[in-house]
Amino acid sequence: MKFELPDFSRCCFCLPLRKGVIGFGYANFIYSAFMVGVYSYWLHSGAGGVLVVYHGAAAWGAAGEACVVVYVLEMLFNVLLLYGAHKQIPSYLRVFQYFGWGSLAAAALLLLLQLVTSTDRYRGVGVDVELMAVAFAGFSIQLYLLCLVRSLIRKLAEEATPHQYENQLHSITPADLKIDRTLDEEPARPAVY
Repeated sequence: MKFELPDFSRCCFCLPLRKGVIGFGYANFIYSAFMVGVYSYWLHSGAGGVLVVYHGAAAWGAAGEACVVVYVLEMLFNVLLLYGAHKQIPSYLRVFQYFGWGSLAAAALLLLLQLVTSTDRYRGVGVDVELMAVAFAGFSIQLYLLCLVRSLIRKLAEEATPHQYENQLHSITPADLKIDRTLDEEPARPAVY
């Protein structure tokens, strides 16, 4: 079975593709910076039992330091995305795309591991439903951003290649030629003054 990711020509059906990627990049950067601040505050204030979430993969308290490090890495790669989108550099966008796919796969594996190995008796079904809703929203937004970046990389690659125009005269076949003169007639010579 073959699954192809869609190619987008516009972001959210209204913005140009590059401006949409830049907008998503700034929103993602601001969100990452906010989450670094919140998790850092919770970790340094000594609040125990804090639920930390990264793209839907959640952990209680102990993984907070790792989550802060991952959000800092995401901030750095968002800067790379923004610079690549502003300057139209496909290699920077490709590096962000690889990081995005890797972080999305890691978050999915962590979420699956969390749901399989969870033996917390204080957690109810409601918390699982909430985490699944947050995970679905996080995965959907990240997947949409990665599809937009992929479409922008393709668009930049198409703009970089020179256009190949078809030679219209080459498509004329000999049967279409119409000769009005006979072979024994000489062509008219221009008059010389």
